[in-house]
Amino acid sequence: MILSGGQIFSWIALFIQIVSFVVCGTVRYFHMCPPYSDNEAYHYPSRKWVSFFFLLPLLEIPYLADPFAPDAWFMVKAFYLIYIPTLNSTLIRSYFLDVKKIARQSFLVIGVIGMACLSVIASIGDDILSQHINILNIGLLTFTLVMLIYLSATLNWLRKLIKAFVHGEYSDDESFPLLFAKSIFPVSVISTVMAIAVYFWDNPVVFGVFCLIFTVMGVAFLIEILPPQRIGDNPVVSDIKENLSDIKLFESAEEVLKKDNALLSDESLDRLEMQVREYICEKQKFLNPKLNKTELARELGTNRTYLTTVFSERLGSFYSFVNKQRVEFARQYIKEHPKATQQEIALNSGFGSVKSYTRAKQTL
Repeated sequence: MILSGGQIFSWIALFIQIVSFVVCGTVRYFHMCPPYSDNEAYHYPSRKWVSFFFLLPLLEIPYLADPFAPDAWFMVKAFYLIYIPTLNSTLIRSYFLDVKKIARQSFLVIGVIGMACLSVIASIGDDILSQHINILNIGLLTFTLVMLIYLSATLNWLRKLIKAFVHGEYSDDESFPLLFAKSIFPVSVISTVMAIAVYFWDNPVVFGVFCLIFTVMGVAFLIEILPPQRIGDNPVVSDIKENLSDIKLFESAEEVLKKDNALLSDESLDRLEMQVREYICEKQKFLNPKLNKTELARELGTNRTYLTTVFSERLGSFYSFVNKQRVEFARQYIKEHPKATQQEIALNSGFGSVKSYTRAKQTL
């Protein structure tokens, strides 16, 4: 038998994708720059999971070995219905939460086992998958639907995480990879829609185009996450988990805001405001680049809800208040050290990097 033009194109595209992803996975696993490699879990979150998912497309090799086999063709189409929703949900969760908890997620176990089974059966031949196409369609679409619901909930959770950052949970914008988090939304939606289209379109050319696009997305993703994702020496890996410990997966944004708008008496507000000013300004705790609202609440013996009320009604956002002190300190530092470099000014004024210092000056 001779391959058609479309089959040749899809074969080459898949080969390029698999080779590219193997290279990306290898690079992601082994590439860590000192001194950040000393605390890789903090500076390179989800590194091992990213490498693992880059290598999973190796399960599609049965199609490269026999592109004529109906089972192999069904397998590569079905593969992405499982792979992409599982990939997106796992990486988002492992990137921003405890990696150890991710391995216990049932959806991940089911997804990986499903992909492995499809690959093994396709390599056996005998058209086993093709003979049970109706049952497989129901199973695949059910799993995909469940994963889409879970992915939607995960993206909603991530939206709250971004909101928490924007509303002032952190004093240093490099404690939370905001741009990376925002980019996850369109990438997750686009890749999932493409996977569904490829499955139902049932066309080798469409599949080949998808493989090439997905390859470009994978390489771009690697380039984005290859540098350290957090800068600084303070390995506060748990700050995000602590800050959102009271935000439930399916909780609405309105419910979250109601919690943060709890009212205090004027006397209590005055007292807490004085404590905040004393701790941050007089004691110069703003010089800690990793200062966050959770840490501040712990030091003052109060909670984040009360602090949020004080900042929203008296002091402005947490980020703005802390960084105003840093910018003012930097101005004074420049007067006393006129020959200091931008990096010296930034680090000695409580900023995590020159980039954070520049952004704060422009914003404030």
